[in-house]
Amino acid sequence: MPKVYFICDESGAKGYADKKEKYIGETGVMAGYIIHSDEIDEFRSELDTIIQRYITEGKLHITDLVPENQESLRNDIFTYLIKKQVPCLYEAIHSEGFHQYDERVKELMEKVEFEKKSNIKIPSSHNKDLLHKNLFQSSFGKAIAFCIDNIDEKIDLTVLHSYNKCIAPHLAMA
Repeated sequence: MPKVYFICDESGAKGYADKKEKYIGETGVMAGYIIHSDEIDEFRSELDTIIQRYITEGKLHITDLVPENQESLRNDIFTYLIKKQVPCLYEAIHSEGFHQYDERVKELMEKVEFEKKSNIKIPSSHNKDLLHKNLFQSSFGKAIAFCIDNIDEKIDLTVLHSYNKCIAPHLAMA
């Protein structure tokens, strides 16, 4: 059974669906890439070589760099991913749309409760939905579908968040 890694990270909007966007167009994003286990050591080493051009010590986060170096690092990483034909995927959700959907569901639940004509119990509790949960579920689903379509129907898929020291750097989605 092939062993595959899905390395992912999130950027942008966070929080629950009951929160309005902080600025017009605010979006939450999760992106990642898929690496076969037999390629992971080479991948890690080559990415570390790229990163070493940008950091002097400690952990790198793209926002710690000056803007021109942020852009340069993004270009270096994306050029590497393209050259190596690393499969990448992402999911994005508009914060305000996520919030408005949540508001509409609450309204509909209240309307159903108010207008019901029987004693049938209708669940009335409304759980706050978490944006990152939705981003991850969609991204993970895409990773599974990619692996089934392109690798094998039976795989050992391990998810690594990019904060994990096994893989660096962040995908630089910001």
